[in-house]
Amino acid sequence: MRLIYMAVIFVVVVMTSRWTPKKKPSGYPQDFTFRLERTAFNYDSQTHKYNYFDKSVIVALTDEELQAIYEYARDTKYLNFPKEFKCDGKEAMVPCFTDRLEVRYNNKYKISINDDCCSKIEKGRPEQFDHLVRKITEILDAREQVRNLPKYHTKYM
Repeated sequence: MRLIYMAVIFVVVVMTSRWTPKKKPSGYPQDFTFRLERTAFNYDSQTHKYNYFDKSVIVALTDEELQAIYEYARDTKYLNFPKEFKCDGKEAMVPCFTDRLEVRYNNKYKISINDDCCSKIEKGRPEQFDHLVRKITEILDAREQVRNLPKYHTKYM
């Protein structure tokens, strides 16, 4: 009887461990930080400082938000991006805006710069850069501290 009881427990343990979904390893490196500079604002994840024109607020991102940003940077191989995306020389758009993103993780550091002034020589990578910048911007824009900042009406000519 005792043997049957032990066999049933063994089967239950094996079956539940087998069908329990495996968790994806999570966590971002301890040294993961980034600094984003856009036309209207800049943000530093290390100091949590968000500067919008002449106003500043502290915005500390959650572990989930940092994880999402890190995963996209890692998956797009951000550390292999060029320092600056080069124009193909065919067209120029005015006004144009420049984004600068510094990322640090796993003891590596990368600055990459992109603008919307022209078409780029390299295809795909500038779009990945822009997507990462938009992802960070959307996360920051969703924060109450950022939403409560006064809105400036700026015209570019």
